[in-house]
This record gives sequence, structure tokens and C-alpha cells, in this order.
Amino acid sequence: MDARDDERFEERLRGLGGAIDHEVGPSDPKLLSKLMLERSEGGRRGARRRPRGHGGQTRWFYWAAVLLVVLVAIPFAAHLAGKPQQASHHHKGQTVLRSSGTGKPIVIGGAEAVDFVSAQRGWVVAATGGYGSRNALLTTSDGGKSWVERMLPKDYTALALRFTGDHQGTGYVLAQQTGLGQTGAASQVVPLAILTTQDGGKSWRVAWSEPGPQAILNGTVQMRVAFQVFGGQVYAYVGDKILSSTSGGKSFAALTLPQGFAPVHMDFLTPRTGFVAGQVCQTTPQPGTAGGAGCRAELIGTQDGGQTWQTSFTAPDQNYWTYSDAVSFASAQEGWFFFKDSATFGGYLYQTTDGGQHWTLEQGTQSGTNNFAQGRTVYGPPTFITTKVGWLPINEGAAPYPGGLMITRDGGRTWSQSAENLNWSLNGVSMVSPEVGYAVGGGGSVQAGFLVKTTDGGKTWTQLLPSLAPTQQVDFPNARHGFGVGLTSDPQAVLATTDGGNSWHEVYRAKEPVQAMSFVSPKVGYMLLAAQNGQSVTLVKTTDGGRTWRTQSSQPLANGALLGPNEYLGFSSAQQGIMQTETYPNVALSATQDGGKTWTTLSSQPATPGTFQQFAFLKGEGFRLLTVPAASSSEPSTVTLARTIDGGKSYDVVHTWQSSGQGAAVYFLSSQVGWVAMQENPYSQNATTVVYATRDGGKTWTASTTRMTLQDFSTQLGMQFPTASDGWLMGIGSLYRTTDGGRTWQQMP
Repeated sequence: MDARDDERFEERLRGLGGAIDHEVGPSDPKLLSKLMLERSEGGRRGARRRPRGHGGQTRWFYWAAVLLVVLVAIPFAAHLAGKPQQASHHHKGQTVLRSSGTGKPIVIGGAEAVDFVSAQRGWVVAATGGYGSRNALLTTSDGGKSWVERMLPKDYTALALRFTGDHQGTGYVLAQQTGLGQTGAASQVVPLAILTTQDGGKSWRVAWSEPGPQAILNGTVQMRVAFQVFGGQVYAYVGDKILSSTSGGKSFAALTLPQGFAPVHMDFLTPRTGFVAGQVCQTTPQPGTAGGAGCRAELIGTQDGGQTWQTSFTAPDQNYWTYSDAVSFASAQEGWFFFKDSATFGGYLYQTTDGGQHWTLEQGTQSGTNNFAQGRTVYGPPTFITTKVGWLPINEGAAPYPGGLMITRDGGRTWSQSAENLNWSLNGVSMVSPEVGYAVGGGGSVQAGFLVKTTDGGKTWTQLLPSLAPTQQVDFPNARHGFGVGLTSDPQAVLATTDGGNSWHEVYRAKEPVQAMSFVSPKVGYMLLAAQNGQSVTLVKTTDGGRTWRTQSSQPLANGALLGPNEYLGFSSAQQGIMQTETYPNVALSATQDGGKTWTTLSSQPATPGTFQQFAFLKGEGFRLLTVPAASSSEPSTVTLARTIDGGKSYDVVHTWQSSGQGAAVYFLSSQVGWVAMQENPYSQNATTVVYATRDGGKTWTASTTRMTLQDFSTQLGMQFPTASDGWLMGIGSLYRTTDGGRTWQQMP
């Protein structure tokens, strides 16, 4: 029996006045003792005895063998010591792990569905092989610190999952069979299948398979497939039908539902008692056009395992939002029914305290403004871990509607928003307790998928997948210590590394978006923050390696002034620095001599529309990289590097390139040693970047032998060299390093 459904089953049976017999599981002390005894006896029976009469010869061979092992092991261990031994690392802002089936690396672009059976043991459906590729099944036994892929049968990609939590590793996965049929239009055929495992995903069998229209897949993925297990009785919601198995998932058959009723979600309380949320329309909708005017949300229930059904609740109006309704019971008596209205774009939440006989409106209004989950899509059903605590995952909607997670602690009467400023669009959640839970979704700073965990009921979150690495910008005061901004799940996270970027940890979360950062030592650094209203910039300073920050100064922007995506900020010492405070209509540069407390305007020059420019300043001089786009696609762009000695009031041209792309970054370590990054096809997913180096102040340049492909749409990159040999190049979700002055580059783990 599913360990979690087992707990709910007992709770519900107590409410129904029933009883339950407990089976002895592998955790039973007597059984464990027996297993240990059998293992020890088997070990003794399997041991080989040394023949008598040849002790000396046997010992000679023994010590020779030991010597041989030592001689082989020493160089082998030394070889391993020089290689990274971590099981996971980054690849283009994603996480790379090892497959238990092939041993090959797995590139993770983010998580899409999650199921944790305890705080440590869980499974995730994640996109692997790079962005836009197949989905795979990953499992963890240490709370998400490390992951292993469980290979699905060939040509199957996972959509949703459910594991029971037993020691055998019984689980169910809804999968799409790739390569058969096509997806996209609502009428196209999508082969779906239920795969079952009895060994934690090491082996699989197809328990059910059937083609269906794309609209069914849309609905299935949107509300996430529900599997519920009660020993040998298994229920599954798959698109337009409810499936039942009485053989522990070996085979499935569709239940007969009331005519005209289209299911969307289900929740079974016991092996025979359950509810199904769905819709009833005046006319039979075509695939992909269900919902809207003429359709009502409806809830039906059964007391005999789906042989007969009774209507439990019908929505009062006919403006049902497609695939939006869901049902969730926390006990035999207390449950919730959620659906959305296509007329007001708001949500309604009804509650029952008598097992579905009567329902009371808890959230939403029948007339006027409805603000509950208004304007946002709900991709997962409300999940109640107790009769008081529940979560509702929502997607980011049109402004000003934030995504994230809605949480109630009083049974649905009031709700609070979690992660509302992170631009999350959540697909689903898995609650282990009222305090511990997991969520999967997308959005954030790079619009990629992620898995996050909370241990305080949603107040704070920790990203588990992809592994921590900056997604926006980096700054290295020396070859080992560095700082970065942005996570897949949080664009305002501040990270630090002490091993040259091989591993990262979060040290702070900025209160406002970070425009730029500059560190003069591993302890002292500055960040330029942009106000949410876009009307001012604030400079903050740290003296403890980024753990705490204090405001140095705040400056309002000129009326109508705009900030660019990568403003310049550079400190040559703890007191002296230059920052860019405006991008358009003027390019404004200011300088400080007192650590950012006061600023003096150096220059303010009119910006030429359509041009791009980056800056690099030293003591007493600076450089500007200016790109003037070509007038037509058949002509090259003009990229000019110019030098200034008066703070940007005037410039002298140093070098000019004719390029198919644009200048992306510039950095000078001294007046003679510098680098320029040129990006070709900057607006495509395969933008290629080449770094040029100079040792004579820009008179001559040498191109890098490495051409870097950045999988994002960034048009400006961050580049820094703390020494003449060590450098980093940062794009959104991509970090490269050089140790030979820019000749060759390696993507950071």
C-alpha cells in the first residue's frame, strides 16, 4: 500500500468508523533480524577455505598479490585524485549527473513533476539532454543532494509519476511514446502509456497504452496525472478517463463515468470511496475546445469503486475555465473543490466538512471582482497535507498577477502568497509535512525548469535542481574567489565560490534587481541595485564576503531615463570607483572617491538609438566598446574600441572590427593588456562568441581558438580577468573560464 495513501486511508477509515489490518513491513524488527541472520549465514556458507599442506606457497602468492594491488592502486589513486569526483556538475547552466543505466552524463534543464515519499527519498521528472529534449526520471535518497537517472523503456518520455514509498520501490509513470504520432494541434494523436516498476525504476513494464488527442495530453499535463494506490487497488487519471486496476497495476481498465461528464482530476479516500472533478457542457465540445461558455464545473463521487456515481456538487454558472478544476480531501469528512471561471478569470474554492454531502464557498465571489488566483493558470491541484494546511501552485499571469505558491493554514479560509516576487510558474508540489515540501516549475531568471525545497512551510526555498551556479553575472577579485548573481529559481540570489567557480553556495538575496557588481577583495565588494519602479539606483557595500550589505548611496534617475541590462560598475580600490547610472537617452558615468557615499558626474553623452556599448575603466583612463548595427542583413556591423582619459567626455579610436554580430564585452587589466568578446548571431540560441586579446594597448589582437556557443538570447556578456592568465566569460546560464590568457576556454562545471 502507498505509505502516504496508507496514512490517509487510516485517517479516513477512522472517520468512516472502519478498521484496518496492518501488514508487517520490512521495517519489522523480527524480519530485519531474520534477514541479517540469513545474510551472515550465506556469507559463511559462501566463504572458501584455504587448502591445508600448502600454507607457505599460499602465503607467497597472497603477499605477491597484495604487492601487485598496491603497485597498481597507487598510480590509479593519484590519477583519480587529479580528476573531479563529484557526481554532478554544471553544463551550460544545467546539472550533469550520471545515468545508472548507461553511465553517461545527464544534462538537466529543470524539473517538471515531483513526488517525494519522505524528506529524503523522492523522484523527479526532468528535462535532460539539454533544453527542449526528452524527459527522464531521476531519484534521490538524500533529500536532493545527489541524483541518479532511472532509465525508462526506449521511446518513452515521462510526463508524471507516483511512487508508493514501500521498500521495493513500487511506482507508476505516465509516459508519452515518442516517435509514434505527432503532437501540436488539438486533433493530433498522442500515444500515452502507464509504466510500472517494482524495483525503484530499474526495470519497467507497460501496464496500459492507448492513443489520444493532443487536447487530452494538454489536460493531463496541466493538472498532473493522479495515481492513487491502496494495496492491489490502483486508480489513475489519464486525460479523458479514470482507470482502475485490481491487480496492483498489472493491467488497467477504464471506469464508466456518467454520460457527458469529462474528468479532469480525482481523489480517492479509500479503495472504494472517491471523487472525480470534471466538467459538463451543454454540447459535446471538440478536442481542445472544452470549457468556456456553456460548460459547468462538476464533482461526482462513488462509494463502490466506480461502479456507480452520484453528483456531489455542480457549479452555479456556465463559464468554466478549461482543465481548471481539482478535488483534494485531507480526511474522510474534510475536502476542497477548486475551479476557475472563464468570465472573471478568478478561482473558486468550496469546502465540505461532511464527506461531500454539502459544500460551502470559501474563496471567490459569485458576482463582482474575484481575486482568488485571478488571471493565472493553475497547473496543479490544491494539496492538503492536513485538514488545515494546503498548497495551491499557480503560474505567473499577465501583469500584475504573480505566480508562485498559495498557502493556507486554516483550511482554506485565508491564503498567503509564497515566492510571489520570483516570477515562478509552478507545475506541481509534493508535501511531506506541513513544513517540508517540494515544488517544480519554471520561470525565474532564465525561463528554465527547477526543483526547490522548503523546510519552513514555504517561507524560504532552496534550489535543488539545477545545482547552484550564477545565471546572470560574475565578478572574481582573484583566481579562486568569485561572486555571482542569479539562480534558475531566483534572479536576485547572490552566490560565492572559493574554488574558482567549480562549486557555488548562496550567501545573500538582494532586495532589488542587481544591475552590476564589483569586488576589490574576497571580503569587500559593491552591488548596484535598481528600484522595482525603475526610478532610482542604489549602491550597497559588503565587508564580509557578501553575507551582509549596507547602503552607501541612492540616486534618482533623470525623468525618462532608462537603465540597460548590464550597467557598468567598477571599483579599482575600496574607495575609488566608476558606475554607469543611465543608458538612454544619455549615457551617464559617475565617479566616487569615498567608497560610493558621494558621486561626481564624469560625463553624460547622448546615446545613439540602436547602438550597444560596454565600458572598462582603470585608474586615469577607460575604454568603450561601441557597436553600430548594419543598415541591412547583407552588411557587417561596425564595432569600435575607443580610449578616454577624461572620464568619457571624449574618446580616441583604438581599433575597429567589421563583424556579423556585435561587441559583447570588454575588459582591460592595464593600459596595455585587454580583451574584447565578439558575439556573432547574438539574437539566436546558437550565438557564437570569440574573445580577442591584446598586449599592446589594442594595436594588435589575437583571437581565441575556442568558439563558445551560448544557449540563450543574451546580447551583452560579462567578462573579467583578475590576472593576465585567469579570466571568466559569463552569459545567461553559461560560464566559461580561461587559464591561458584567453587563448582557450572551458565551460565551468
